[in-house]
Amino acid sequence: MKVLTVTTLALWGIVTIKNILFWTYLWQIKEYRLDRMKVHFELASSKKLILNKRTIWLVALLVLLLIPHDLTNTLTVVGLLLFYGFFATRGIQQWQNKTLKTPKRTLHATIIVFFSLFLYATVSTSFFLFAEEFLLLWVIAGDILAPLFIFLSVSLFQPAFSYMKNRFIKKAVEKRKKLKDLLVIGITGSYGKSSMKDILFGILSEEFNVLKTPENINVDIGIARVILKNLNQNHDIFIAEMGAYRKGEIAKSAEMVKPQIGVLTGLNQQHLSLFGSMDNIKEAKYELIESLGGKGLAVFNGDNEIVRELSRKHKGPKRIYAVDPLVDQIDQKIMVEHIKNTSAGLEIKIHEKDGAEEVLKTPLLGRHNAINILGAVTVARELGMGYKSIKAALVKLQPPSHTLKIKKGIKDSVIIDDTYSANLNGVLAALDVLATIKGRQKLFILQPLIELGAEAEKVHQKIAARAAEVCNWCIITSRDNFSVFYKEALDNGMSKDAIFCIPNSREALRKAQELTDKDDVILLENRIHPSIIEGLMLHKE
Repeated sequence: MKVLTVTTLALWGIVTIKNILFWTYLWQIKEYRLDRMKVHFELASSKKLILNKRTIWLVALLVLLLIPHDLTNTLTVVGLLLFYGFFATRGIQQWQNKTLKTPKRTLHATIIVFFSLFLYATVSTSFFLFAEEFLLLWVIAGDILAPLFIFLSVSLFQPAFSYMKNRFIKKAVEKRKKLKDLLVIGITGSYGKSSMKDILFGILSEEFNVLKTPENINVDIGIARVILKNLNQNHDIFIAEMGAYRKGEIAKSAEMVKPQIGVLTGLNQQHLSLFGSMDNIKEAKYELIESLGGKGLAVFNGDNEIVRELSRKHKGPKRIYAVDPLVDQIDQKIMVEHIKNTSAGLEIKIHEKDGAEEVLKTPLLGRHNAINILGAVTVARELGMGYKSIKAALVKLQPPSHTLKIKKGIKDSVIIDDTYSANLNGVLAALDVLATIKGRQKLFILQPLIELGAEAEKVHQKIAARAAEVCNWCIITSRDNFSVFYKEALDNGMSKDAIFCIPNSREALRKAQELTDKDDVILLENRIHPSIIEGLMLHKE
């Protein structure tokens, strides 16, 4: 019996390591924020991380263990041995296949993982040496309570990391003060921040030495690290993307970087469940504009109704950019004549007030990119750049990784990879791009959107309605909001046999491969499992 117990404990140890890595990974992607974690568990699929068949089996084994009898004890040990043998084997296979969810190797994550391992090892050793009769009870309880133990580890070290974070930010503030000739451009919004940042960086780099916040780094501590590590006296311009999940966070970032130009790209329901209301979202994003004072230049996306409303509120220097000809032109410098999607990308014909016409060309696709380009060109012109440099930069632009990137797919299909992240406007823009690309049949694979609160149903209805117009097939990779999507797609004329809900990534890939044929076009939207992306591509990247 002791051999079985020790073997069970060893297998349990492997599973425990996997659990610690997974829950640390989840906390990491939620930025160790309790508010984001709470919202995450509003989703039915997230609740199943805790309340699932696995937990039911553990509870059943726990009940069996509590019945005082030699037979039930033996059955419990054998049951636990088989249980942990199965999950340990699966964990090892996931590690070998590189599908195991683990946190990025940062100091924060490393401390959480090793402290949790130390905690589990200490308790397990104590039971093994001094209270062996309760060892199996601890094995089951320790497994069920893994989320709680990781939460306690995160909470225990949070004050220390908050202190370190504030020190970083203070140092960044001091360094920024010394860079008196630096021009800082702040960019915020519910969507379009990263695209605007990358396009603006590409254009301004033709004539200036520019630094930008990388990838999706957009909160105060991330911006502070970029300032301390990368920003120096040789830079002319620093472009800082600014994100937030509650009021006051953009104001804090703006206080650190002191922007002289602020760009508001667009507002929608993104992260509504965290902000609580659209009014809170508007107030939070407008903090960037308020930080400019009366001298800085505010640049507004006039194609977004909410942003247009905020532009009227601002009394300081401002510019509005828009591709919609019906938008008020008082604060517009650049007008759009037409936009074309060509085989080589976008072609945008513009003219300035009392100025000559220009044709801007870029490999980027979609009306939403035309809007971002117009905003970036507006800023560039305010900084004195000529169209020769602007045009030279635009033809060199490439979409960011996993952002409306056209790739070769299996069976001579076309893949539109838009899996970086998603919001309502971005998904609708991607579906518009899908509509313009010629293909035999069109397949839409979507991971439903999150952190939408009470607006989740409306958002997925809008996506479903547009998908029904554009697509022949839809595969939804989560049960979250699937019933809403399904009903709306049917109401808009899509066949029930053309809509699939397949949460399992292997099964979803198998179905997509089965549906795909020559000259089909596949849109991959939101954070689809990497195995689906790789399985549909002709050449893996």
